[in-house]
Amino acid sequence: MSNKKVVVTALLLFPAALFALSLTARNTLEYRGAEAEKGNNFFEDRLDLRLNYTNITLGATFEAMQPSRESALTRPDSTYTEITQRWVKLTHDVVEVTGGTFMTTLGNGFLLDAREQRDVQQDHHLDGVDAIIHAKNIDLTLLAGLADWDNNTQFKAVEINSYYKFVPVGGGYVRYDVNGGDVLPNLIGETWEVHASPLVGPVGADIRYAQTWRGPKGGGVEYTGNALYGSASTYFGPITLFGEVMQLDSFIVKGYGDENSSYITLPLIVHRPSYTLVSRHLATVSQREAIAFSGEIGVSSVFEGEIMASFAMIDNPDEATDYTEVFAEVSREWESLLLKGVYEFQQTADEDPAHNFIIEPLYYFTERTSLLLDIEFQTATEYDEKVNNLYGLAEFTVSPYGAFGVEGGRIMEWDDATSGLEPRNFIRFYIDGEIAENHRIMLAYGKRPGGVTCSGGTCRDEPQFEGFELKLSSSF
Repeated sequence: MSNKKVVVTALLLFPAALFALSLTARNTLEYRGAEAEKGNNFFEDRLDLRLNYTNITLGATFEAMQPSRESALTRPDSTYTEITQRWVKLTHDVVEVTGGTFMTTLGNGFLLDAREQRDVQQDHHLDGVDAIIHAKNIDLTLLAGLADWDNNTQFKAVEINSYYKFVPVGGGYVRYDVNGGDVLPNLIGETWEVHASPLVGPVGADIRYAQTWRGPKGGGVEYTGNALYGSASTYFGPITLFGEVMQLDSFIVKGYGDENSSYITLPLIVHRPSYTLVSRHLATVSQREAIAFSGEIGVSSVFEGEIMASFAMIDNPDEATDYTEVFAEVSREWESLLLKGVYEFQQTADEDPAHNFIIEPLYYFTERTSLLLDIEFQTATEYDEKVNNLYGLAEFTVSPYGAFGVEGGRIMEWDDATSGLEPRNFIRFYIDGEIAENHRIMLAYGKRPGGVTCSGGTCRDEPQFEGFELKLSSSF
């Protein structure tokens, strides 16, 4: 082909190639300025970029932290400005390959949970290669990655899932090599898992068994463990039923870090509520040894409302940390009002129970304006003292522009100066709205009480704070 024809062809193809490109961006800026000795200041800015061209995606994440709260568990008190994630992804009918930064969950969390959960400040992404092959009725996943959040631990994994008829089955294997650094020995660990998910009529089930071991590199076994899990659900007209049980025996899958360096995520078993006071008395399943089970029933279209009730119990080796929970929720909707009532009972074996009472009305003035109230009362025992905690929220929303509200209450908190519990009154005003198309802003001033925040089975303790908050989110 002559040079002239090459140039003409290139000029004709260039507009089509140019219009096939698409760029998306999302920037999130957060700032918290605390009053003197009443919390920690932080500044965070995160820019996520995606460049798409037919079946190829290029991505990068740029972060500027001073210091970081978002990555407090993986980069405590660190200040940095850098590209923290970068990747290229190729998508085809039968294969998806990601090179660079990737996130994944294998074995429903029993094999590997390498994800980013920003609401609990946890970034467990991997850097390497992740490939998913889609064959007829079979999915095959292969990966090799490096975890810089846990001393550059190396992961190699394979998982296969088949979807034949009523009984999807599958299994997988993960090997991790933990870098102990200059002081601690290097470790090798392996975990494998098998599962089946039968579906017979209205009854669906999920059954999983996993084994793990870990030991020093070069020989020897530090511990072995296993996990057995089963769940089932069904429905009868307006009634739905769900139950699950899990037994753990030294099923510890993590590096040298604390619980935040765990490589897996267990099923929740207990509720992870969105309510403020209930979160103060949550319990978790011990990976070392535990038997846990729960059951749930939901009934819809009852007196133009819905009822949901559940029960959960955790039996740990340390009887003092055994946990029992009963949860009940009733809701009813009228023409302009949705009213919800919640009761939750929480008790560990060596403490008096915590009782939580919640009333949550949502009133619609018009199709675009509404008022939400959240009134919570809790009576419990903390540090061997009887306490009564109170929390309230009122939020007025104008759709689609945003909302403004006020929250406050009275919570008993530990005071080092008096070596005892002292009442803490708090109040916080906020506005959260759209300032332009694809741009939202949140402004707040006041005092946060602090407490436990949970997401996806992972929890963190949010310290109390008093001062000014800003969050600006923009999409392009």
